[in-house]
Amino acid sequence: MFFTFLMLLPFRKWAEFCMRWCGRILLLGMVVFILVFAALVTSGAERSFLVESRSDTVTLTFDRGVNAWSLREAVLCEPVAVPRLGATDACGAAYAPPSVPAEQFIEWRADATVGVGGTRDGGLEVRILGGMEPEFADGSRLLVSPSGWADTGALTFRGGAEVGRDMASNVASYLHSGRWEAREEGPVTSFLRSSTEVIKTGTLATGAVVTVLREDSPAQVHGHIVPAPEGGLSVTLLSEFGDTALSIRQFGLDGAVLVKPDWVDVAVSSPLLLAIIGIITVAATANQLFSPNQLRSGTQLDRSRSPEERE
Repeated sequence: MFFTFLMLLPFRKWAEFCMRWCGRILLLGMVVFILVFAALVTSGAERSFLVESRSDTVTLTFDRGVNAWSLREAVLCEPVAVPRLGATDACGAAYAPPSVPAEQFIEWRADATVGVGGTRDGGLEVRILGGMEPEFADGSRLLVSPSGWADTGALTFRGGAEVGRDMASNVASYLHSGRWEAREEGPVTSFLRSSTEVIKTGTLATGAVVTVLREDSPAQVHGHIVPAPEGGLSVTLLSEFGDTALSIRQFGLDGAVLVKPDWVDVAVSSPLLLAIIGIITVAATANQLFSPNQLRSGTQLDRSRSPEERE
């Protein structure tokens, strides 16, 4: 019935009707489309965090998989029940005399926890905190000389990681600086483009303690540790995709700050959404320029001019 009525309209009336309403209907449809598209982009999306930092210490809890390290020129310091009074060697009084420097090949077990840090002379220290008995007692230390650390190269890991140490007076090992990125991929963006989008970035202040969480537990990350040119360790983490958040603890705050980008961050950083908004803006401008009122005002202005002004 509606289409029959339109066909009976005079051509001029139909043209005016189309110019008046077609553009608005099209604009309304595009607005609805962008809202639906934004909902699809944000729903079902998975997030990953990249963390790059320079720190004196990092704590690792290994996961299942290949976590094998080869430490060059390493000595083992095993804790003793009775301190060795007057000990002046590298291990110290709380440990047995150091072993002969040698290459240590270690396959870390799942759930084994270690603390990795730099030494003052530019070497490396690995503290076994648990999960490696009987090969290594809890509290054992592996000390790598500066030349051995340089020859060792990158140490890769898979599992949970916490970079930095809570600040306090006289603390000498802490996070110096760093940056992070939140990356996201979803069903819509993956279908249109085989890439992830960086939706938020930030920097890490001195003394921060950083870890990636998933459901309030440490998320699985892949990362590596290399010597930092300025001293200390250069630590890079890339977390698994999922409902992850970045936890940042800072001295003076009651609790950790959770960084978890929302749909606003996605909307302002997504190239697809920005492109669609640009198209809608162009369409709205064209609809305004070619609307009947705008054309009518232009015709009236042209008629009000004198013949000399028209020429």
